[in-house]
Amino acid sequence: MLFEQQETLRVRALLEQQTRRFNAGDLALLIKSAKRWKPQGFDSHIAGVRKRYMGRQQDLVRAALRRRFPRTYQRMPCTPLSLLRFIASQDAAVYKAPPERPLALDGRDLPDEDERVMRYHGQLGQLAVLMPEVERRAIAAKQSLLHVTWSTTSARLVLRMYWPDHVDVLPHQSAPTDLDQAVALIARVVSPDGVVSEDEWYQVWTRAVEEEPDGTPRSFGPWQVRLMSRSGNASAASAETYAGERFPWLIYRTGIAQGSPWIDEDRDLVDVIDEFNVSRSNEMYTQDLQGHTQLVYAGHQADVAELVIGPDELLKIGPGETAIALDFHPKLSDMREGRKLHLRELATSRRNSPYAYVQDQQVVESGVARMMANIPHDEMLDEMVEFAVDFESQLLPTLVDVHDTFAPGEPIHVEGATYAMRPRRRPLPEDPEGRQRRLIEAKDEGGITEARAWTEAGYYRSVEEAVRAGLSDDLTAGRPAPPPGQEGGTLADRLRQRLTAPPASEES
Repeated sequence: MLFEQQETLRVRALLEQQTRRFNAGDLALLIKSAKRWKPQGFDSHIAGVRKRYMGRQQDLVRAALRRRFPRTYQRMPCTPLSLLRFIASQDAAVYKAPPERPLALDGRDLPDEDERVMRYHGQLGQLAVLMPEVERRAIAAKQSLLHVTWSTTSARLVLRMYWPDHVDVLPHQSAPTDLDQAVALIARVVSPDGVVSEDEWYQVWTRAVEEEPDGTPRSFGPWQVRLMSRSGNASAASAETYAGERFPWLIYRTGIAQGSPWIDEDRDLVDVIDEFNVSRSNEMYTQDLQGHTQLVYAGHQADVAELVIGPDELLKIGPGETAIALDFHPKLSDMREGRKLHLRELATSRRNSPYAYVQDQQVVESGVARMMANIPHDEMLDEMVEFAVDFESQLLPTLVDVHDTFAPGEPIHVEGATYAMRPRRRPLPEDPEGRQRRLIEAKDEGGITEARAWTEAGYYRSVEEAVRAGLSDDLTAGRPAPPPGQEGGTLADRLRQRLTAPPASEES
């Protein structure tokens, strides 16, 4: 029941014939069937998002200039800013502070000295750089894909990012948004001939499925992977069976997919960005034309080449002739204020602070005012954190599965082990000396551990790194002995004693 039409029946038969070699027609059929699950114009939209994000948008802005100024666009400067990347960086907040990724066994975090934890964290180092970029791309395109592989030469995990227009997914109709229940995935990869090649190459993942009478999947066959081109060339005569238990492809979303693996939202953002760059080009053009005083000469005796104006120059004209200086007074400040207004409105519409995309030096906000302005962004961050936690709940076990499947030596996973990501909020701006004093007081009072205090003070990147340096992460270790009569010893106990103590007499 998964496939009903004649063309999709051919796809089903193709998926069941896993052992034979696919040809160019088979690949074209899979790509065509998978693209039907993408909204109309989705790939072209994502391609435009990618060009603007990567700073390759000059042709797009030039086209927008032509639509807005059909007679003068060729004379206008075209130096667009990578505004989309900046907006994504400002909106992204989950990975501003590196999260914790403990390895737990039977509900308790294993110590950093455990060999499995050391192997585990040794493979997670690249996430510190990779995941912030994955989040930024997902904000720009609403989703970003990761492929987890193992490098035998470097003996480590390799994670490759993909834009959505470079990957096509054929989902099972009973779970169209679930990548784990997909039956095919086709990813565009670099050609063996290099990045400039006439032939397009793809990594093709397929698997067969057995269904219940109601159309829900009963079981899936193993994944088969092929490397082949549009023309039918292949790197191997037959497919290779993937040895891992978990599908090594994952999708990071910043929204909720409905009816398709893909989220099709926020298309108008690229139009706003193009109009911003068009307005900027118009301002530069206006400044070139009207930002200088222009001389108008009325006469017939002097040669135009002889009319020289400027510092330490004397303009000579004959009797009856006139020379007038035109000062246009261009409204450059109004143009700039208009662009700032557009950015403030854009930030507000995206649930960010009005000054997230533009800094106005004339506006000096207090700490409370900044906190109030950031409330929408903080609320959005709470939602974004849930997307990131859900994604890493799939990513981290996949990393372990790929490691244990392909890496020689001892595995990381044991029965009962769990993996999680614990996000951390980026600390508010604070005086470094006052922050360090506050953390030391909290440590001395037994509120936080020694490792946590010096990590929050900025001396270490994570609590694990502080522990490896010799600091204690045990809350009970190193607590000062309570003074006589204050056996509780903590700051909360002493405050409670002060509040409940009888008032002192006037004589004392």
